[in-house]
Amino acid sequence: IERMLDAGVRRIEATSFVHPRRVPQMADAEQVMAAVPRDRGASYIGLVLNERGLDRALDAGVDEANVVVVATETFSQRNQGVGVDEMLRAWERIARRAHADRLRTSVTISAAFGCPFEGEVTPERVAEVARRIAASGPAEIALGDTIGVGVPSEVTARLGVAREVAGGTGLYFRAAEPATLAEGLDWVRDHPGRTRARGRGRPATAAATRPPGPPTRPIPPIRRRRGSTGSRTSGRRGGRTSGWRLRWT
Repeated sequence: IERMLDAGVRRIEATSFVHPRRVPQMADAEQVMAAVPRDRGASYIGLVLNERGLDRALDAGVDEANVVVVATETFSQRNQGVGVDEMLRAWERIARRAHADRLRTSVTISAAFGCPFEGEVTPERVAEVARRIAASGPAEIALGDTIGVGVPSEVTARLGVAREVAGGTGLYFRAAEPATLAEGLDWVRDHPGRTRARGRGRPATAAATRPPGPPTRPIPPIRRRRGSTGSRTSGRRGGRTSGWRLRWT
């Protein structure tokens, strides 16, 4: 985190307030928040999935709570232990409490382009989930290419339908590949307003490397590896998710 601050980043998702038995690596969320520099002008985000996580995040002093809603039922059950509808209801409860505490909120629609279990995710599905999220008034909605299967031609369709239902909510695109990030940046330029494109683990200048013209590669097949638990499965990268959760500005 300190190296990110040295690089000029001022909005950082610092930790996740999830059940320590399910994700032991995140059991020290409170200790992380207690140690982050508070004199560098940074805003720190904590990921929460339920009201217990929100309680912990509020006690730890986060500046923003980010909730993740997976776009597909199977991935949601495997990764978060609840279905999409139940996760959306959890978001609604979190939003009411966060607004009462004047805490900024954001929601990421995970697997907005493809699912390791159900395959391609349609723009209509993204719009359906985004509509329910927007009704509870987050500061922003992010579309996540979680398993790295999105291609540039899909970015415009998904950002377009999300913008239609998001109203005045800020809209963000979290890319896993430079080419799809470049397409997101093009869309932002064509649609001025509260929309930004951000890469994960790669600087936004990667957009300069995009070749001209439409994409030529097809959507890669989405395959589940034998023995996979689902949250780190991708046909493209041999079962590893691409990028970090750092949001580039």
